[in-house]
Amino acid sequence: MGPSTNAWISRGVGLDRAVEVTAAWLADAGDNYGQRALVVPQKGDLHDPTPAIARFIANGNVGSSRSLSVQTGGPILAFVPTVELLADAVRLADGNALGVVEHAAGEVAGWAAAVGAIDLATGAAGPEVDPALREAFESIHDAGYNGYSLSDSFLRRRIDEDLELLVQADVSFEFLAGYIVGLGAGGHRLDGLRQVYTKHTGR
Repeated sequence: MGPSTNAWISRGVGLDRAVEVTAAWLADAGDNYGQRALVVPQKGDLHDPTPAIARFIANGNVGSSRSLSVQTGGPILAFVPTVELLADAVRLADGNALGVVEHAAGEVAGWAAAVGAIDLATGAAGPEVDPALREAFESIHDAGYNGYSLSDSFLRRRIDEDLELLVQADVSFEFLAGYIVGLGAGGHRLDGLRQVYTKHTGR
């Protein structure tokens, strides 16, 4: 089913401010805020938490890329996630609110476009992509339900035109990966897709 609602904010507004704003949104938009969880690439990143982070993780419900053993049932905050961790956060937030604090500009743009995530800094929903590009993203997502492999010639023939369309539109792999995560792809599928896209683009 996926998250019930999605939002993001850049850490460029200030890390503490970004978490404070996202936490407030999750408390309002999500259910069971007391069971909220935070996922982060490495728990060491929380060694010296800002006040807003400390408040959010006061319930101890924290997971990382290495250990996602969090109690589900509350809203999820993905803190400066990789795209693989973002995919995990999407799964963990199933039926509840998902908020993302982006590390670097553009890292979650594909996901935000796919799900119409609200930019908490502006209040605007993620921009829609061109319909032809959207069809290409959906086709690539659907074709890779068993994963992506360079040795799968049938798969590559099936998505060759889609990949070429993305290349012509100068779509980065980062955007593609985020978009199909927004469509529900698991993080385990992304390494194979990265290899296929790199092979196709030659870069």
